[in-house]
Amino acid sequence: MRINRSIFIDSWGFLALANREDRHHQLAVRSYEDVRAKGFLLVTSDYILDEVITALFKKVSFESAQKFVEAVFLDIKARADWSRKSGG
Repeated sequence: MRINRSIFIDSWGFLALANREDRHHQLAVRSYEDVRAKGFLLVTSDYILDEVITALFKKVSFESAQKFVEAVFLDIKARADWSRKSGG
């Protein structure tokens, strides 16, 4: 029996993960790697993504913010495509 497990990611988690200068960056990286390795589905909201994108473009270089945002959206697209193909 497969158990679906998910974890909600708030804006601080994304911001710490994306910003190497954030004092919680290493904790965010370890936590992200741990929950992914354990098979958790990462969940957030459009409001959180809006907040993260806005804050990133204020806190880090344009290139860093753009790279992180593109990676997030590519992951969202890949998961949506996988879900459609698997009937989920």
